[in-house]
Amino acid sequence: MAKWVAAQLALHLTLSKRKIGFWTAIALALVIAAAIIGARRDAGTDPSSGGSHTLSGKDKASADSVAADANLEAVPKMSASNEEKLLLQGLRQFLEDLRTAVPREEVRRRLAALKGQVHNADPAVAAAAIISALESGEDGQTGLSYVVGSEGVMAETPTYRTALLDLLGQTDPFRSAEYSRKLMSDTNSQDEYSLALRNLAWTNAHGRLDAELQDWFGAMLLRDEWRQSPTLGYLEAFDVATATGSLTQVADVIETLPDPVRDGEKLVGRAAFVALDRMMMADPSKVVESFLKDPALLAKSPVQRASIMSRLDLRNPEQKALLRDYLRRSDHAKGELAYFAEIFPNGNYLSSHRLITPWQSGLSMDQLAELDRITSLTLKAWMADPAFAGLKDHLQAVISRLDEFASEPQETSP
Repeated sequence: MAKWVAAQLALHLTLSKRKIGFWTAIALALVIAAAIIGARRDAGTDPSSGGSHTLSGKDKASADSVAADANLEAVPKMSASNEEKLLLQGLRQFLEDLRTAVPREEVRRRLAALKGQVHNADPAVAAAAIISALESGEDGQTGLSYVVGSEGVMAETPTYRTALLDLLGQTDPFRSAEYSRKLMSDTNSQDEYSLALRNLAWTNAHGRLDAELQDWFGAMLLRDEWRQSPTLGYLEAFDVATATGSLTQVADVIETLPDPVRDGEKLVGRAAFVALDRMMMADPSKVVESFLKDPALLAKSPVQRASIMSRLDLRNPEQKALLRDYLRRSDHAKGELAYFAEIFPNGNYLSSHRLITPWQSGLSMDQLAELDRITSLTLKAWMADPAFAGLKDHLQAVISRLDEFASEPQETSP
């Protein structure tokens, strides 16, 4: 994974060829940090343990789990009680395998077979078996990390119980949501809490559970011991804030970081910023209007606010109007506009799988070039507007950088 992250970082820096800004850089660093934590866990040295969805277990089945147990199609129909017993036997066998120090690749193979068995079962029966296994309280280490895969289905899970919770979310939506609420009320595991949040969010049709999800997310943030030593699951759970538009919650996380900030809380602050940045990319108008209506949002963190505003795209008339309003405000913090001028327009993206929200793709080279061209032309027109008289130095700094970039010879494929 660390090699993949490094390759992604190099790709994005190559595509943009521009300043990416401090908070954009640390957003990338968050992903790198996550990969490092995962790598340490894999090596046995780690001391720690997109829109809404209505989920169907078979819709969420990963390709490897279906292929691994294709011969289950030949299993004859059986009663629900017998099918549940068979599933419980499979779950028990997997747990016993984990307790015999099975190699990681063999763990993956056996887990894939177990997934196939679950996905081929009746969803209600599968949910009942998984919940029964979870309520036993038994657990085991898989030797794997906490890695989110396509559409929020886990590519790797660190424990037996997190593997079960991942599978539970892919079975019966009602039973999954019901059990997830129960688990979040009393669990001491950050990774389990994050998957329970995801399972509940997968039943959040049309945003009807947004308020409840924000309450559960807020309860997670109140766990000081978790904030000081976050796991990968805790950090990934910030995608709940992105999915529900919890702008105030993540802004509060950033604003209340202690000074000096401790290492664990640095990761939490970065996770909050990534969530806010993804909110901005998903719905710029909603985010910017919130800042314009409430100047107190991120008032103590002007660099982060400038980073968010640098996402505005002047190709879009509505976002263009929002940027005019932002620039013409009189309450910018010291250095805020200077920082904004260093990184605007911010077309840098780091795409990755998330627990809930969909994949967000970056801009192509042609789209970046078009963004730079339109931005330069627009700012040149604003330079002649008396309303921007006090901003000429900042506007000119952006124009000069973009024009210089446009004059450089562009690399072409052979």
